[in-house]
Amino acid sequence: TSANQHAVNSRIELACWLALLVLANVGLMVGNGPSFALIFKPAAVAAGEWWRAVLAPLVHVSRYHLLVDGTAFLLLYAGLEEESRSRRLAWAIFAAAGSLLLPLAIAPELNRIGLCGLSGAAHGLAAISALEMLRQPQQKRFGAFLLAALLLKCAWELWSGNVFLQNLHLGDIGQPIVSTHAGGALGGLLGYGLTALLDRTN
Repeated sequence: TSANQHAVNSRIELACWLALLVLANVGLMVGNGPSFALIFKPAAVAAGEWWRAVLAPLVHVSRYHLLVDGTAFLLLYAGLEEESRSRRLAWAIFAAAGSLLLPLAIAPELNRIGLCGLSGAAHGLAAISALEMLRQPQQKRFGAFLLAALLLKCAWELWSGNVFLQNLHLGDIGQPIVSTHAGGALGGLLGYGLTALLDRTN
């Protein structure tokens, strides 16, 4: 059935994402530290190290950072109702791209400390999950609440300059750049909006 096939496809995709996370963080796994050569740094990318722009969302600064970001991203990805593998992948890419592009535009500290991690992309997937709920009559109110709460969280972070509940973290998450969350959410919303527009034009 379609539901069973979707479940199988979802497991395959999650296994691929997990494999990518492990490969990008081998240093953390064996105790050698983060993969600094993969962290997004504008000057390095401009100098030709383009892979940083592609792989930086997968890289994390500690095992705790990897556990928190990776778990959130994988759970949200697994929870997407969309059955199209290409659309789910496109949404994840839009969210990850937004999580890099907004800080690049408005966060000068990015040049100094760099950027990595999946928290921005996870915010994008959370926004998309809320939009999917809005299309279901029984989940519409909850979806509206989640989307409003997510956008308010991102707005508060941009205004305050602090990550929401940052002091409650139990391990090292590096030096967060708060605009990555707003960028990821905007990227996810844009990706979802573009696919919805394509549906209407086809």
